[in-house]
Amino acid sequence: MAASCSRILELAKTQCRIFSLNFNPQRLRLGNKVLRQRLRGPALAAWYPRKTVSFRDLQDAYRPLGLTVFDEYEDDREEAIQIAKLRGKGRPKKKRTAAGMTLILVQRLLLTSTQNHDRRRRRNSQDHTGVTMSYVVGIHQTQFSLRSVDTP
Repeated sequence: MAASCSRILELAKTQCRIFSLNFNPQRLRLGNKVLRQRLRGPALAAWYPRKTVSFRDLQDAYRPLGLTVFDEYEDDREEAIQIAKLRGKGRPKKKRTAAGMTLILVQRLLLTSTQNHDRRRRRNSQDHTGVTMSYVVGIHQTQFSLRSVDTP
């Protein structure tokens, strides 16, 4: 006599409960194989040596007391950075604005200088020559035409 499907499922459920297994009749991928493995955390944590007290920890501990501690290594490092800066080998300055903002600022500067040149030209009414200046900022290239006033 063949057992019914519901009876087989009941038997599998009871078997999983007895042997502490997960009941998964649809046979979905649940990741139980990974969860059954031993934890690796303690072994990985023991790989690196424990942190010892550093000079920076001593400085931080004595700072509230008003005591200063001289760190020779840090002083040497700062001196090497200063020497490299004097030779032109220091790190570059931080970028203050994005490329688009820089372009807008350059356009405003050049437009105001163009307006100032036009005002001077009207006042002086002397000969002028057209000068074309092009500025490349980031990816953008922009051309402006400035008129310079020849002064004697």
